[in-house]
Amino acid sequence: MNSLKRLFTRCLFSKHAARVYQRGIARRYADQAERWAEHLHRSQLVVQEFVNRHHPRVLYILGSGWLLDLPMDFLLQNVPELHLLDIAHPRSIYARYKKNPAVHFETIDVTGGLIDLLRNTPREGFQTQRFLDDIRTLTPPALYNQRSAAVISLNLLSQLAYPLLSEANAALLGDDLDKVCAVIQQQHLDWLREFKNTLLIFDFEEVRNMPRYISPELIPTVYTPFPPLSHKQEWIWLFDCNGSYIPNMTTHLRVAAGEL
Repeated sequence: MNSLKRLFTRCLFSKHAARVYQRGIARRYADQAERWAEHLHRSQLVVQEFVNRHHPRVLYILGSGWLLDLPMDFLLQNVPELHLLDIAHPRSIYARYKKNPAVHFETIDVTGGLIDLLRNTPREGFQTQRFLDDIRTLTPPALYNQRSAAVISLNLLSQLAYPLLSEANAALLGDDLDKVCAVIQQQHLDWLREFKNTLLIFDFEEVRNMPRYISPELIPTVYTPFPPLSHKQEWIWLFDCNGSYIPNMTTHLRVAAGEL
């Protein structure tokens, strides 16, 4: 379990801690900005192409965060109503756009309550099947004009499973961990299909390289079957080239983008 995922898991339990995590992302970006540039540029181009194809009047951005991978000037010129959804919003981002009538900030757990479910599930007498049944009852939030709106799930799909991947939760779930992660990710994909138009941008595999290793270690980050996408693109995100994510390793992420 790497340090970023441990941090992410801790941070999801309060808005304050979520902001601590977001500051960590900002520091990582500052340290890796040149290497992240292509990934961010590709993400922004995909978003522009999506908007140019569909001309949405209402657009939801799930996992908006620091807006690094969004072409905000373009969106403000071309989308009349823009909703930014996240578990918490960086204060500087909120301050920058809070007076813009086209921008709406919404603080939401898009899983429909996984964080609360994990917090409230007793560890004593834990039953995986009952926990799976509880997860299947989670309902992502109903959003205004959802069936006529467009949505972008922005580098979010793999992160939905992070709370389940903490050392304590992974040990609790044991051999059923992948199955539970797949359920929460599949529910996200099913929810996205309820929008009029959906763009999905997500990492699906970590590529870990260690000096003197003949071949990289490949770690999947998506547990549900790979969704069929139209206008599909793939690229490599040079996520960490100095070993700060996993010591003594460089880590790249394979990223896919396309419409559901």
